[in-house]
Amino acid sequence: FFHPSPSRNNHSPSTSHHNHFRRNFYTTSMPKVSQRKLIIHSSNVAAMAMLVESDSEDNSDLEEFYYYSLHLLQKRYLKPRHSAAQLDPRYDMLALQELPDSSFLQLFRMRFPCFLNLLQLLQPNPIFYNNSHNPQRELPIQLAIAICRLGSNGNGSAVYRLRNLFQVGYGTINLYTCRVITAVYEFRSSMITWPTKLSD
Repeated sequence: FFHPSPSRNNHSPSTSHHNHFRRNFYTTSMPKVSQRKLIIHSSNVAAMAMLVESDSEDNSDLEEFYYYSLHLLQKRYLKPRHSAAQLDPRYDMLALQELPDSSFLQLFRMRFPCFLNLLQLLQPNPIFYNNSHNPQRELPIQLAIAICRLGSNGNGSAVYRLRNLFQVGYGTINLYTCRVITAVYEFRSSMITWPTKLSD
């Protein structure tokens, strides 16, 4: 199971992460295999930082880095049978765990231990598994997409950035959200009760 990273800081994603990008990325030419992992990881953090600052207009540097990293990653696939839509998802749990506590709370409206508890609660639900050779996307990814969508301000910008971050379409975002809502709703009888005389 996923465990929180022991080293977290309280720096803003747009400052400390951006300085990290400039030190490790802009001096990189055509990436090798190990460098490609670094670029993917850095673009993950940049995309989530843009999600956190979705209401801010002062994130042009992050967007410039993010789309430049996608451009480099796309250049690794030179054969005609590949396309940009077939790139690996720009997201992993490591980047999620490395978010500062304040940024994780702002992005997902819950703290990371609560995210793990909810993940464990929903994991046995068969709605997240297909009885076929085509499995669904990992539950942590579906849950992250859903709760980020539910916690957005509804202006559409967060959904647009979710699409770029997770490499999914708008319909897939809605599908994951509906699955999570359906699974959580099944716990209504055990978690939602009428107050009793002993209740505060």
